[in-house]
Amino acid sequence: MSDENRKLPVGAATANCKRCQETPVPSNFGSPRKCAFNSNGIFTSDNWNCVTACELRALAGEGWDNKKDAESFFVRRDDRSYAAIWIPPHPEDVPDGERVGPFRGGGFIAMTWYKHRGQTEIMIRVDPRDGGMPDEAGLPLTAHEAEAALENLQLAGRELKG
Repeated sequence: MSDENRKLPVGAATANCKRCQETPVPSNFGSPRKCAFNSNGIFTSDNWNCVTACELRALAGEGWDNKKDAESFFVRRDDRSYAAIWIPPHPEDVPDGERVGPFRGGGFIAMTWYKHRGQTEIMIRVDPRDGGMPDEAGLPLTAHEAEAALENLQLAGRELKG
């Protein structure tokens, strides 16, 4: 769907990921929602309450001061939050399988944000993509990768809040 023909949810300044496009903006938001992914589907720090970014933050431990989860790492220090979450491979992404998803061998997403506010400052994929070189690690997350990560987490039994 072209940008000109896409209808934004009421109260959204941008909606470039599937979840921002499909989720109504709460009436109590003081600012318009800005998706964490630009029109090319690449993470941008110019965001506010992106549904996908908030879902990943919640799964990584936002709001849990004493989160004890072997699948994620969460630290809050001086009002800044740091998190990494393990993304398991899709069950159909087996060696020599026909399906090749973005997290074929599993991987991590790392992110940072300030306080409990809606802006996610950094969101990167930490592992090399598809067996790539280490210099490919640390690239900004894409909307496609974020959706695949949430799907894989859900298939692995993690409960999504949305």
